[in-house]
Amino acid sequence: MYLVSNPETQTKLHNELDQVIGRDRRPKVSDRSQLPYTEAFILEMFRHSSFLPFTIPHCTTTDTVLNGYFIPKGRCVMINQWQVNHDPNLWKDPFSFCPERFLNADGSSLNKIEMEKVLIFGLGKRRCLGEAIGRVEVFLFLTTLLQQMQFSIPDGEKLDMSPLYGLTMKHKRCPLIARLRFPTASQ
Repeated sequence: MYLVSNPETQTKLHNELDQVIGRDRRPKVSDRSQLPYTEAFILEMFRHSSFLPFTIPHCTTTDTVLNGYFIPKGRCVMINQWQVNHDPNLWKDPFSFCPERFLNADGSSLNKIEMEKVLIFGLGKRRCLGEAIGRVEVFLFLTTLLQQMQFSIPDGEKLDMSPLYGLTMKHKRCPLIARLRFPTASQ
C-alpha cells in the first residue's frame, strides 16, 4: 500500500533499482549499501506501520526506576512501539509517510541517528533475535518485487491508510494492480 500511496515514491525506488541493479540480475544483500532510498523506504514502512504495536511482555527481575518512574520487581512491562514511532517529539509530521526523513541532506546515504529511533524489533538486550534476518528478507523481497513489478490501484478506487487496531496493526484491504514493468520474452 505504501508503494501506491505516492506514485513519486515508487518511481524513485524504480529509478534507484534500475541504476544500481538493472534488469539482468536479481537483487543481492550486498546491494543494500548502494540503495539508500530503498533502505529509507523500508525504515519508513517499519516506522509508519508499527505492525506489532507492543513488544512481547517481559517482567522486571528487581525494583527498577526508569525515567523517574518506579517499576516494582515482578511487574509485566511492554514497550508501546507504535507510540514511539509516531511521537511528535521524535518525528516531524509523524503521520505522514516520508522515506526522505531517513536520508542525509544530499540523499546519498542514511542518517544513522534517525535510523536508530525506529522501534520495530523491540529494544535493548531483549530485542528480536531474528531482526537481522528479518531486515534482509524484507529488503530482498521488496527489491525483487519492485525490480519486476509496477503497482497501482484501480481507477476510481481510493487508498485508505487508516490503521485497523488489534493484536497486530493492519490496513483496510485495498485492491492492487500488479503489472510487469518489462515485457517478457514470450510477449
